[in-house]
Amino acid sequence: IDAVKSLQQTVNYCVESNLKEKTIYASFLMECNLTNPYSGYLSAEQKFHFVSSHFTKETDYCVFSNLEDNESYELLKRKEKLQLLKRFENKQAWAEVYIVIKN
Repeated sequence: IDAVKSLQQTVNYCVESNLKEKTIYASFLMECNLTNPYSGYLSAEQKFHFVSSHFTKETDYCVFSNLEDNESYELLKRKEKLQLLKRFENKQAWAEVYIVIKN
């Protein structure tokens, strides 16, 4: 339940922040939550269009959670310039939204 709550808060934050047309890096689970209304986290109108599990030079935002590969996240955080925008934490479940700082 705590993990679902963290993910729902993260999806809501991305919707409220108007990130629907931004390029977002996310793991498989969060990619599904942001792009597939059947996951139960958003409506068809809220569906995000540019979410991928591949980080590229076009990536604007990153979404991480402790439900998936934290080692890859830590490596990406060290390699790229990322600024934490929001962290949602419910007991041991957490999710974070970062903006990519581009030169």
